[in-house]
Amino acid sequence: MGGMDNLFIKYFENQEFCLALAERTTSFIKMVIKKAIESGEDAILLKGDLASQLTSLMFPSHYRKFIKPFQEEIVFFAHKKSIPVIKHSDGNLWNLLDDLIEVGFDGLHPI
Repeated sequence: MGGMDNLFIKYFENQEFCLALAERTTSFIKMVIKKAIESGEDAILLKGDLASQLTSLMFPSHYRKFIKPFQEEIVFFAHKKSIPVIKHSDGNLWNLLDDLIEVGFDGLHPI
């Protein structure tokens, strides 16, 4: 995509593409988690900043449409295998915090 800014533009220009990309990425992440668990890992750290120092990097509505459902799927997948998932994100997450709790993350790094 050439950076997050290009992806955020696609949220407006081509929502179907963004949802398809999120589905493929989610399938890949679940495969990686499965392999990590088979290798003996006992927790997952899901990377990817969602915020800057001032606020979230995207509109909360875009997080809820393009990211949250897929993070919920990833967390559910790991939890079925009794593996906790910690979300990493720097920045001011206040306007997404309730959503992150709803996703079911077991922790938030670097808090």
